[in-house]
Amino acid sequence: VKVYCIHEAEQTCKICAKTRRLHTGAGQYCPYDRVAADAFLRDLPALQQRRSVSVVVTGMQDNVAHRRVQEQACAVLLQLTPDVECAEWDRIREAAGAEMQDLVAEYKKLADCGVIRAVLQAMEAHAQSVAVAQTGCRILFVLARNDANKEKVAALLGIEAIVQAMGAHREHAGV
Repeated sequence: VKVYCIHEAEQTCKICAKTRRLHTGAGQYCPYDRVAADAFLRDLPALQQRRSVSVVVTGMQDNVAHRRVQEQACAVLLQLTPDVECAEWDRIREAAGAEMQDLVAEYKKLADCGVIRAVLQAMEAHAQSVAVAQTGCRILFVLARNDANKEKVAALLGIEAIVQAMGAHREHAGV
């Protein structure tokens, strides 16, 4: 199914009031949606620098149909997600000190901003994108270190999305 406007559930685009079939050519976005997506992409570096996770998530939700937006926004979210390698995480978890509490609190905060839902939405909308699959799986893996987030990932069918991404991109070790 091709998505022509961000308002894909409706017969007309709320921005330009044209019916989807009046947009130019198969696979084309509404020109006004494209302008908004391009503006969001230009703002992404500043949003990353300001650590504006909720604004990045909102931009992803507003531009679901745009693969480049989803790829780049997932990359920004991955950069904003504190990540430690597995061996380091094991050491932190065993120590069970302030460092672990800080990481777990940050993971919860990211999930509360809607990161899990936005990443899963991107993975579903752009299942063919290796970049979305790779960054999405990594974000979900890291955020699931928090028990509440594990439940959220499972409830939002994240396990299925990860398995699907791994199957679709077998040749890419990063997925």
